Amino acid sequence: MKTYRLLSLCAALFMASHMLAQTSNHPLVGLWQQVQQSDGHTHGGKPGFIKLPVWKVIQPDGNFFIFLIAAPDATCIKTNEGAYTVNSDSVYTEHINGSVTDPTLIGKDNKISYRFETQDMLHVSYHHEKADRKGEELWIRVKLEVPRKEP
Repeated sequence: MKTYRLLSLCAALFMASHMLAQTSNHPLVGLWQQVQQSDGHTHGGKPGFIKLPVWKVIQPDGNFFIFLIAAPDATCIKTNEGAYTVNSDSVYTEHINGSVTDPTLIGKDNKISYRFETQDMLHVSYHHEKADRKGEELWIRVKLEVPRKEP
């Protein structure tokens, strides 16, 4: 009986650690900065991306938050926070626990379709029940590296 309990406990710990490893290794986990595509007319004639002062942190423990830096005094504002669940390789759901941008979202689930344009570029789309159109966003992964100038 003692051996059975020990084996059961070991099996449970193994499954729990395996599930945690799957969550923490998911490609969504990380620090992301929102960007907009630019046709180049406003930035020297070269198409590219304009980095916005908005960041999303997707944590390995199943929580996320979004923050921005507001001009002109550079105040940092945490705008949304909650938990997320990965539903498939193209859909995850955010459960909103707090929002200063839209308090009516608190307690609601937001199903988000996603695809990786590259390993470090994430395209997301979603539709809020009270919105008249689908929202689309583009995010780039923030890495621990010195930024290099584009030629």
